[in-house]
Amino acid sequence: MSSTLVTLALRGDRRGAGGRGWWLDGPSFLFVFAAALSGPLLARPLLDLAGDLRRQMRAAVWTPKEGQHFVYRGTPLTVREDIDHRRWLRATELRRIAGFTASDGALALSHPQHWENDGRGNGWLEAEAAIVHLRRDPGASAQRLAQWIEREVAFPARRQRERLGIRVPPPRG
Repeated sequence: MSSTLVTLALRGDRRGAGGRGWWLDGPSFLFVFAAALSGPLLARPLLDLAGDLRRQMRAAVWTPKEGQHFVYRGTPLTVREDIDHRRWLRATELRRIAGFTASDGALALSHPQHWENDGRGNGWLEAEAAIVHLRRDPGASAQRLAQWIEREVAFPARRQRERLGIRVPPPRG
């Protein structure tokens, strides 16, 4: 972006110098010709500046969300990551996608180490425990969802933990 601003400043400076020359020397045909050419000379850097601003705005908006936005068959799934790089899935969204009927209490009893409640009443199930839970369901849609969670959510987190040397006990199934 700085090179675009430098180009814009240099071309604007030339335009200003031409206007100053016209002001001091009086109107001339050469100034009218130069004024007609200055529009296209300034248009390109202004368009480049607009493109640079757009790219920077997109980066500013989406960088904090990187690695947290997941969509399964058009349905968004909220994923959060803790300090141990374990990924947690919101239980209500899992129910909406998979259609399983296990309540929050049942999930908390079957996976006590891999279940959390935040202060706002949302239940979160760790991705590894969600895979174990979905693998128990005989339905094909639950199996596809478990495979998707393993591939897109759990496996990248597992690899990151391995690289960092973090050991997390696997869920019992």
